[in-house]
Amino acid sequence: MTCETFTTNINEHEYAYTQLPATKSLKLKYKLIGIIGGSVLEMQQAIGAEDDMQLKVFSHVVKEIFSQADPDELVNLISDVFIPCFRDKERVDIDRDFTGNTVEMYKAFSWILEMEYRDFFEELQAMLG
Repeated sequence: MTCETFTTNINEHEYAYTQLPATKSLKLKYKLIGIIGGSVLEMQQAIGAEDDMQLKVFSHVVKEIFSQADPDELVNLISDVFIPCFRDKERVDIDRDFTGNTVEMYKAFSWILEMEYRDFFEELQAMLG
């Protein structure tokens, strides 16, 4: 199966994200779970909700994560997630694209995770009822 490319618009910027190959995706997923732990369930509940609800849930999760995780691990994780992502046809550069605009970064980060792991979240939702 080939890696699928998804596009969306966030804050009038076009984002394109190509899924990771399975082995890289698994490594990133386990790194994510190690950092965000139980917040996965909370994030899962926001998938498919209105943008405002997704942002509210994601902001809460981010606050919880930031209060407990190592800052360097978080920056590395966020950087890793953005590697296969383009914003307005240029590879995302966190400093260039999100300085003074972290809300857009969180929206894009959340969208990327949804595109990369939506099957995981859908199966988790089905298991939980």
